[in-house]
Amino acid sequence: ILTGLTSIIGLPWMAAATTRSGAHVRSLSKNEDVNDIDKITGMMENRISPLGIHMLIGACAIFQFPRMLLSQVPLPILSGVLLYLGFSSLQGLELWDRIRG
Repeated sequence: ILTGLTSIIGLPWMAAATTRSGAHVRSLSKNEDVNDIDKITGMMENRISPLGIHMLIGACAIFQFPRMLLSQVPLPILSGVLLYLGFSSLQGLELWDRIRG
């Protein structure tokens, strides 16, 4: 419903992959400090880590053992860790920087 509504009024789709992708691209960038300004000088290509990430997500969805392990972690702790990871990876995204002003 939300994807259709945002498509009609011209807003971007809601997807958590944006934050994860931005953090992944930032981690693969080669930076150089020039006059106290962090400048990106290049990128390292890596196709193994996204494959591994999606395989782990699929394993948690399909197999019983990873779900059993995740069910042992209290929900407030799991939610807090995921919330922290989400907010910490927002730094450096252009949309987030514009919202913060």
